[in-house]
Amino acid sequence: MKLLCVLSLTALLASVGCAMHPGYGSYERPLADQPGWQMQGPPMGYQHFGPPMAMAGEPMPGGPMSGYGPANFEPGPDGNFCPNCKKGMPAMMDEKPMHGPDNKGPDHKKGPEGRMKEHGPGHKGPEGRMDERGNNAPEPPNPEKLKQMEEMREKVFEFIKEFHPEKARELRKLHENNPEEFRNEMKELRKEMEKMENMEKENPERYKEVVHKKDLRKNCFELSKAYREADTPEKKAEIQKQLRPAVAELFDLREKDKERGVKEMEAGLKKAVEIQKERQKNRDAIIDDHIREMLGEPDPMKW
Repeated sequence: MKLLCVLSLTALLASVGCAMHPGYGSYERPLADQPGWQMQGPPMGYQHFGPPMAMAGEPMPGGPMSGYGPANFEPGPDGNFCPNCKKGMPAMMDEKPMHGPDNKGPDHKKGPEGRMKEHGPGHKGPEGRMDERGNNAPEPPNPEKLKQMEEMREKVFEFIKEFHPEKARELRKLHENNPEEFRNEMKELRKEMEKMENMEKENPERYKEVVHKKDLRKNCFELSKAYREADTPEKKAEIQKQLRPAVAELFDLREKDKERGVKEMEAGLKKAVEIQKERQKNRDAIIDDHIREMLGEPDPMKW
């Protein structure tokens, strides 16, 4: 009889406890209708965001240390989790990883590692190509373009050896000590090389003069180098005798180039003077035409 009374009292207390704790089946109001509780969607369940509610003088479960909320994940009095309580991120990650600590969960495909998991390294997605760590990486160089660049570089080197042998040592030093200046110098030499190629097609006579001057300059460079390496005064004197006429001819060719440049400037100046005189002669017509243009009026003299 005493045992029966104890069991009845235990059952009565358990039913009262369920009624006092929201989220259990015996509570008559659903959580969605209770103040401070919001539905977060599966698998998150209901989460209490408002201040704790007091029911029958006891704090509402879901607090930091209650055993029902996100801080603790111990089962309730009946040995099971509250069916409508949020289990917290660790429990959810164990149950079904979403983002997970390494961003590689099955539902996470927008992060770098998620894309790598789905597509692998090198995937070219909206953010561009990705490297082994999932970061955006530059596109690999085109093999054909690399080949063209290498061929152009070799072509410029050949041009330097043929037309500017004296610059080889200087360029070597720049390449070691000042890569940026080296690249700028190579660009200028490439422009000069292309100019020479155009000259060969458009003005062959002028091109021959430039090539002859190049040969003289190369000869002077080699003679000066041989002079420095000579080990006897006789050899030095012989080399110096050969060097003088070559330098003299090179000087004459350089002066000829300067004279040609002066004549071109004189011709340009003469043309500019003629244009200026013509503009002064048509001063009023030019002014009227510009006024019409400023006012947006049509020009009756245009086609």
